[in-house]
Amino acid sequence: MEPSAPGRDPAGKPLELIVCDTDALTQIFCAKHEAILKQIHTQFGIHFAVTEAVESEMLRPNRRHAECCREGFQKALDTGLITVLSPRTLGQFTSNNPFVTYDSMELLGQKYHGVIQRGEAYTHAAAHVLKCAVLSNDWKAIRDADRLGLALEHPTFRVYDFLVFLYQCGEVAEKSCDGFRKALHDVDEAPHSAFANRKFREGLPGFYPRLVNPEFEIVGSAIETELGDSYRIELTKPKKPAS
Repeated sequence: MEPSAPGRDPAGKPLELIVCDTDALTQIFCAKHEAILKQIHTQFGIHFAVTEAVESEMLRPNRRHAECCREGFQKALDTGLITVLSPRTLGQFTSNNPFVTYDSMELLGQKYHGVIQRGEAYTHAAAHVLKCAVLSNDWKAIRDADRLGLALEHPTFRVYDFLVFLYQCGEVAEKSCDGFRKALHDVDEAPHSAFANRKFREGLPGFYPRLVNPEFEIVGSAIETELGDSYRIELTKPKKPAS
């Protein structure tokens, strides 16, 4: 499960934890496709977490799409599919002092919040401190941070990176991928631009996947087109111990 160059984070750690942002989780839960997270967790051993800032955004009753995604998100918290990062839980993901780690995340989140929105700020700050990856569709946050010299030196996946990855691995069918785009349309959410007004098969050649399984034929575009595409991560299923 080692990331391949240039997809290593600064610490050279394997992909084990992904911190999720509000926009990406909203799409997953509004479209009722939380199975995307479950499959990546159960089949590939990846853990998902959110910052307290994102938890509060996801559960805020007056925000857009609150009704259609709050119940699914709360269930994901209750079942442990998603963990809220706090001094109590950080010990699962770092060997450093969890209180010091939490304070570092908070301070960096405040700094990032001067440039990008609150949820994205604390999500990217947590990933920077924990040396892990992010799930976020917000390309604008990455662009603004890059323009102002805030190096977000960690992989940032989009929801469609997960969907294309599972399709590449044979874990989801093309029909299910088209169903995800339709579900987004039904709740007035947009897919990645490569798939806008296109069937999954038609949009795939224009999408550069940041998460790939080297044990299967790579699908999608071979050309990097967006900020963040330089972090391509290879992920395979954990090897079962020899009996």
